[in-house]
Amino acid sequence: MKILICPGSLYNSGKASNLDISRVKVHLSKAEGGLIDAEANLKIARENLFTLSRIKDKDDKIGGGELNAREFKYTLQKLIDIALRNREELKIADYRINISKKKQVARKDPQSS
Repeated sequence: MKILICPGSLYNSGKASNLDISRVKVHLSKAEGGLIDAEANLKIARENLFTLSRIKDKDDKIGGGELNAREFKYTLQKLIDIALRNREELKIADYRINISKKKQVARKDPQSS
């Protein structure tokens, strides 16, 4: 069984040099920095998950329980069509295209106005 010993006590007993203690401190600070980065990345990933799943309250639990399979009525093409219809920027683009077409028709046929 391996026993963990405080580096300071090894230094005090003469079994570790000041350089060894400095190396341990550097490794510790790098590990703490890595932990901070990992926690920040986890927070960003959770925020993205909440955004994608449209969960309003961040205290809602994700996962857990059972996932009951049920018959899915839509085809992939139908889902793509629904998704494209619900994209706000595509709605705006379609609206602008329709306005442009109406303007072109109005320019070609001035009597229709």
